[in-house]
Amino acid sequence: MTRSRKWWLERRDELTALAAGGAPVFVYDDETLNDTLFDLAWMDPLDRLLYRVDANSHPRIEEKAYRLGAGFTCSAPRDPARLLKTFPGIGSAPVVFAPLMADADAYAGAFESGAVVLLHDRMPLEAWPEVFRDRDVFLSLDPGKGPGAADTAAFRTTAADPGRTARLAAAAGARVRGLYVDVKGRRAEISRFRSAASRLSEVLGLFPDVSVLFLGDFPAVPPAHGARRGRPPETKDLLARIRDLFPRLDLWAEAGGAAIAWAGVLLVPVTAVRRAGGRCEVRIPFGMEVLRRSAKSGRRHGLVNLSRIGETGTARICVTGDDRRAGDAWCLRARLAAPREGDILLITGTGALGPYSGAASCPARGADHHYLCARKMCPVPL
Repeated sequence: MTRSRKWWLERRDELTALAAGGAPVFVYDDETLNDTLFDLAWMDPLDRLLYRVDANSHPRIEEKAYRLGAGFTCSAPRDPARLLKTFPGIGSAPVVFAPLMADADAYAGAFESGAVVLLHDRMPLEAWPEVFRDRDVFLSLDPGKGPGAADTAAFRTTAADPGRTARLAAAAGARVRGLYVDVKGRRAEISRFRSAASRLSEVLGLFPDVSVLFLGDFPAVPPAHGARRGRPPETKDLLARIRDLFPRLDLWAEAGGAAIAWAGVLLVPVTAVRRAGGRCEVRIPFGMEVLRRSAKSGRRHGLVNLSRIGETGTARICVTGDDRRAGDAWCLRARLAAPREGDILLITGTGALGPYSGAASCPARGADHHYLCARKMCPVPL
């Protein structure tokens, strides 16, 4: 069911109409979201899919995940109660509260709402053991490099060794039911599980109540079109390998920014063009910091001149934002017709950006958003 990453070609006329207002607009494609989340949710090796609300909390995207049977992960203290109220029929699909930092009241509130609590740090167990007494928790593991292990991922609880964390959990009376590993949206990280199996088995020995292995920010299934020769093994095959390594554990995966990135595009008008030699500087009414931070975190973004699809040309394009701050530019070489003032540029891979994204420290100020409804219903009964 997986669509091409170039879904926007099929809907060019609709996108052009949306951009006619002249303001930057993030567009999210329902069909691509449906195919991406469906493909992940219904892979045989996977027991449970959860959608990371922080990636994009647009109400239609949350509803899409819910209707496909996914649970949710979140980090804002208000989110567990909000999600359970918004989706009262969520049933057995879990809501996981996983803040990097929170106070005792936030953890207590999450427990009271019925959410699963995931700890990224041992500090809450040390500071507020009474909050976790007789509670089930998940612990975050960090697949980093261990000393003397050049090619082996060494698993450790964030900011603490697993042995100490196990003792703190036992002293607090907490039961560790799950282990979470952030694979950062990269299949290469998942592939390293085979070499790390013995180390993870040792960690599991410290937590005998663990029944869930939770893979965070799981990558999407590769696109059906345009795949390169020699691409990494399919996501399903990688999950099957992990299942073989840890057959007694339930396997959960988190669909975050890496999974939904290609379901979104950003449409921006060209407000000014300046040419110097073979270089073309294009100005758009949008601050570039959000894109620069996204690219720095490993996300890939492409540039398309939506107004001149079909025209050929090679130009070194440098896109600058409306504030023109030093270093606030995004330069790339692209094979596309040189833009003109008034053209609409399309920036790909922005499904996890926009007004509803969790990048609170880097908001997409001044941008609108639009949810592009599907032209057809999903042919598979859910």
